[in-house]
Amino acid sequence: MLRQWREADLAPFALLNADPEVMAYFPDTLDSQQSDAMARRCASLIEQRG
Repeated sequence: MLRQWREADLAPFALLNADPEVMAYFPDTLDSQQSDAMARRCASLIEQRG
């Protein structure tokens, strides 16, 4: 079971998504707006599916 995202999760998540080494197997790094959008999508899925 996953917990819901918290506001405090967004900044560290953005740092991970901006790191080229972390994102090496993804198409590209994400800026903070893109990262926040991904977090919102994940939060929505958690809300829908638990």
